[in-house]
Amino acid sequence: MLFIRTLFGVCLNVVILTLLLLTPSPSWYWYNAMIYLALYALLVLSGSIYLCLYHPASIKARLMAPYSTDQPRKDKLATIFLLSAFATSIILIPLDVHHFQIGWKPPFLIRPIGLLISSLGIFGFYLSLKENAFAQPVVSLQKSRGHALVDSGIYSYVRHPMYSSFFLFYPGMALWLESLFSAAIGSLILISALIPRIVIEESTLRRGLSGYDDYLKRVKYRIIPMFF
Repeated sequence: MLFIRTLFGVCLNVVILTLLLLTPSPSWYWYNAMIYLALYALLVLSGSIYLCLYHPASIKARLMAPYSTDQPRKDKLATIFLLSAFATSIILIPLDVHHFQIGWKPPFLIRPIGLLISSLGIFGFYLSLKENAFAQPVVSLQKSRGHALVDSGIYSYVRHPMYSSFFLFYPGMALWLESLFSAAIGSLILISALIPRIVIEESTLRRGLSGYDDYLKRVKYRIIPMFF
């Protein structure tokens, strides 16, 4: 049953990204986007199957709905804001490439580098899930699941490595799709939506998760090591 739910989640994920990228485009035959979507589907499917086989608790947590009865009201609003910002930043790419055409296209050699950076972001996302079996889409203390502090692996470098992966995944995708404007502005949109979510998440965990205050002192950076 978990495997079927995982496959459904992967398909839904790929379909949503496909619609966000291709619907604003003049034609669905956007060669660069099709290449990206194929790679994205392969990486997401591979990562999800790996978690399903070897870390089922992590994929179960991630497959939860992005809302919960015990979810703080502030987090419900922050989640809506974050999802809206994510969708807006994605849609901004085809709008710029096909309609606005603001600024310069990245040089040809930058594009494959962008593809690599975006792939590393997806890898980082699944590495975060592998390490943290409590990384569900909503902010809540999962007492029924024995919620415990995770401070090992990638979590020993930054407190929110899953969010860090967004800042590889998104600008890398925008560079591959030839939009420097989106890489910059879309990233600013994402960070503006992530900051309130991070504040709410850390406030919730400080109140109810044992050892989290000490973790904040040990790991000083939220998303970007040596910076933020």
